[in-house]
Amino acid sequence: MIPTALDIAALTVGASFGATTRHVISQHATKSQAFGALHIAKINIIGSLLLGTLAGVNKGATMLPPPAVVPSAVPKFSLIQSLPNPRLTLLLGVGFCGSLTTFSTFSLDMIKLLEAAEYTTCLRYFALNNVGGAVAAGVGYFGAMKLLKRYGAAIASKKV
Repeated sequence: MIPTALDIAALTVGASFGATTRHVISQHATKSQAFGALHIAKINIIGSLLLGTLAGVNKGATMLPPPAVVPSAVPKFSLIQSLPNPRLTLLLGVGFCGSLTTFSTFSLDMIKLLEAAEYTTCLRYFALNNVGGAVAAGVGYFGAMKLLKRYGAAIASKKV
């Protein structure tokens, strides 16, 4: 499938904001101790949570019952009914989360920690990125699906 101009625009905008967000956080982390030496791991965990939430919302929305159709003179919009949305997934998932999180920086950081003989920090960093990222993605994914299952039908029936 060939992407449309709107698909490319969504991906580009999302990637621009994700990369900018990571850069700003990284710059702040080097100037303060707020994020500490493991700031890339923290960014990767946040990105995993966001991506997991988006995937859970997309999957959960497909399991909702269709809302009752109420005739109206004015067409109304419901965000829940518009999911899953491939363009929103390009914008937020592939674009924003893909450029916010970074495996290449994680890999280079691991090499630098090993080179500096910071073995304990290297092990913590590895665990935070891998275990923390998987847990955060799972929390977002299953949490979003559970919330949609519980409240999604009520939200979908309320038109904005």
